[in-house]
Amino acid sequence: MAISSSTSFPVSAIKLREVKARSSLGDLTDLTTSIKNVGLIHPVIIDRDGTLWAGERRYQVHVNLGIPSIEVRYLDDLSELEKMALEVDENIRREEMPWQDVCRTVKRYHEKAIATFGQWSQDKTADTIGQSRAQVAKLLIVAERLDDMRVGGAATLQTAAQQAMRLNDLAREQETQAIVSAIFEAPKPKTHEDIGTAAEHPSATASRPKADDIAAQHILTASFLDWAPKYSGAPFNLLHCDFPYGIDFQDSEQGGKGSRGLYEDGPEVYFALLDCLLRNRQRLLSNNAVCIFWYSRKFYDQTRSAFTGAGAQVWHNDLIWHKTDNKGIVSDVSRYPRHVYETAMLVRFGDPKVAKVKADIYGAPTVREPNAHASEKPQPMLQHFFEMYVDEYTRMLDPTCGSGSSVRAALALGAGSALGLELDPQYAEVSRGRLADQLRKARLTEGLTL
Repeated sequence: MAISSSTSFPVSAIKLREVKARSSLGDLTDLTTSIKNVGLIHPVIIDRDGTLWAGERRYQVHVNLGIPSIEVRYLDDLSELEKMALEVDENIRREEMPWQDVCRTVKRYHEKAIATFGQWSQDKTADTIGQSRAQVAKLLIVAERLDDMRVGGAATLQTAAQQAMRLNDLAREQETQAIVSAIFEAPKPKTHEDIGTAAEHPSATASRPKADDIAAQHILTASFLDWAPKYSGAPFNLLHCDFPYGIDFQDSEQGGKGSRGLYEDGPEVYFALLDCLLRNRQRLLSNNAVCIFWYSRKFYDQTRSAFTGAGAQVWHNDLIWHKTDNKGIVSDVSRYPRHVYETAMLVRFGDPKVAKVKADIYGAPTVREPNAHASEKPQPMLQHFFEMYVDEYTRMLDPTCGSGSSVRAALALGAGSALGLELDPQYAEVSRGRLADQLRKARLTEGLTL
């Protein structure tokens, strides 16, 4: 970049403009050390009257050190791009300027510099406009996604940056998966065992309404233990696991089992499912994935150790469903209270980002729908927790979906994909019917038929 030569100017003759100064010049220690050791690298900018237009931190260091003169360049000698950089710096100083406009201003300057010089970097933009390199990187990342309301509508720049980085991570992961699939996955027949279609289900026949066909693709009658080792489709980035807790529920005299059915709930079933999940995690999960894992405190230590041993991070707190109708099990009516809440571990593989911060406890009554699974989780509660991670990039898997409330919750929030497996054909059919009803209601709300 061709620039006009600098000249020496008395520090005492420089005047500060009567503008709203920045609240703080920040820590001057590093800059002071640099000027002491190697001198001034970038001249400050003044007009012909000696008024300072850019370089207040450099000027202040000279004042502090008692250096009598400073290298300057004159405002009327600057190029169009250099004057634009001064305007950017001026705008950033204005505390009342919305952060969205700051992002747009820096982006315009950065793009103008690239168009002018070709070889240009974020570091050069940062040096030119007097911002840290990390701050400029943040502003440019956000600027690219301002049209997305999750970013542009955020309350603060920091929240917007977190959302933008999360969306960029998800988009890159999706692109990478598409490339890998194109290279390594040759076309082959799609079967229920291979990739989870609904071809074997009577409910997925061509004669049934479209809503039922769609539901059949989302709810499969399948054993996770058989299905997982054969899966070869796109990886999932959200797991909802509500495995049998291993507490021998089938032997309990509580829980409405007479009207709501039984299921195998011994420890051997629980640990077989957990082991299957972890053994097949690379087959099933993307690099950045979240698992909401419901469990019994009886097996907390073993469950946590299994996840951490597989390289996952387990949040130190739980997600909690408080049963507001106070329905629950009393293990010993002579000695203990009724247990009216359930807990889920929040397990992270890689570094998935949160889409929306939510409370870690949600109150909802137990589900009393006809033919509901005995341990069904209420859909509003699941949607509350799913909001942390679900968007159009989400691929959700529930290996033991029961009545399918997790699939309905994910799709209601706009998940790109949601798949539930259910071993019991009766519950699988109930799940498909309830999902089809939800799909029809959603489309009718939009004025369409399904």
